[in-house]
Amino acid sequence: MLMLLRRHGVAALIAGIALGVGARFVMRVIAWISGMPGAFSPGGSLEVIVFGALIGVPVALVFFGLRRRVPVAPPWPGPVTGAGLFAVLALMPPPAAQSALTGTPDPPVVTALLFLMLCVCFGAGLEWRWQRTRTVDG
Repeated sequence: MLMLLRRHGVAALIAGIALGVGARFVMRVIAWISGMPGAFSPGGSLEVIVFGALIGVPVALVFFGLRRRVPVAPPWPGPVTGAGLFAVLALMPPPAAQSALTGTPDPPVVTALLFLMLCVCFGAGLEWRWQRTRTVDG
């Protein structure tokens, strides 16, 4: 049991960091699409990555905790979790996201679609990891 907790904890940390890195990448794509000048700061990028981890780690831990008890055929639980994460963040956007949405000249629908894709991929990654862990553990 302790090994399983450790494995899921490490997977959740990696997933959270991946969510943050993905968010930073999506932000660069949005800036490129909208024709905004490129800007980079290590502090700003680190802030986005840490914020992604602060959101992604708890979501991943809850996913792994509930996945065992919710018998739904793959691959749907992961992508639905990702879409749910996006829905929550869209309904209650953090202050940094609010300023990003108003700071780009392109329609917010492009930004929303890119972040929806990111969140669904995050969820799909969680499901992939869950299925991989299940086959290893038996």
